[in-house]
Amino acid sequence: TLKVLLSKYKENAEREFAPVYFSFTTKTLVGFEDSHDRSFQEVFNRIDNWISEESGWVVESIDGKYVNVSIYSPLSKISYIELPDRLRNSKKGLVNIKNDGNKYFLWCRIWHLNPLKKHLERTTKVDRQMVNGLDYDGVRFPVSKKYYSKIEKKNSICINVFGYENGLVYPVHVSDKKIEDCMDLLLTGRNKSHYLYIKMLIDLYVIK
Repeated sequence: TLKVLLSKYKENAEREFAPVYFSFTTKTLVGFEDSHDRSFQEVFNRIDNWISEESGWVVESIDGKYVNVSIYSPLSKISYIELPDRLRNSKKGLVNIKNDGNKYFLWCRIWHLNPLKKHLERTTKVDRQMVNGLDYDGVRFPVSKKYYSKIEKKNSICINVFGYENGLVYPVHVSDKKIEDCMDLLLTGRNKSHYLYIKMLIDLYVIK
C-alpha cells in the first residue's frame, strides 16, 4: 500500500490536500524482486486512473509504503480441528462447523443459508438436503483460492476470506463481484485449510 498526498486548487484558488491510500492485490510470491516491481506498477496505474477520473488532483508526494507479508502454506486435506481458546469464544462471532470430511467451505455456505440459533457447530438433516441445491461441480475439496471466483459465479454470491496468524487478521480474498448476498470466512489451521463462518465481521477484528 502506498500513502499518497494529493492536492488540487479549489474555485477560490486555495489548495486542498488529501492523503489517499492505494493498494495492490494480494499475491503469492516465490521470488520477491520481480513481483515487487510489478505490484508497484499496478499501484501507479491505479493512481493514474484515479487522477484521470477525479479532475484537478495531482500527486504532491508519496509519504509511506506498507508491505504486509505472511507465510503461505498450500491447502491440504485435514479433518475437524479444535480451535485455540482465543478463537473458540462465541463472542468472537465465529462458527466452527463439525464434519467428518474436509468440506468446511461447503458447510459454511450451508450455515450462511440456514443459520442455527443453538448448537451452532452442528449440521442438521435439512442442512444435508440443502447441499444438493448448490453448484460445486469441478471444485475440489478442501477449497483453495483458485476456486473462489468459480463458486461465486456458479452460486451468485460474494465471498470474502480472511486469514489469522499471530494475532493478525489479513485479507486472503476480497470479492470484486457486485452481488448483494455476501459470505465472510476465516481461513485457519496448520495448513490453512480450515474454514470458519464469520457471523459478524466487526467481531473478527477484536480477537485478542
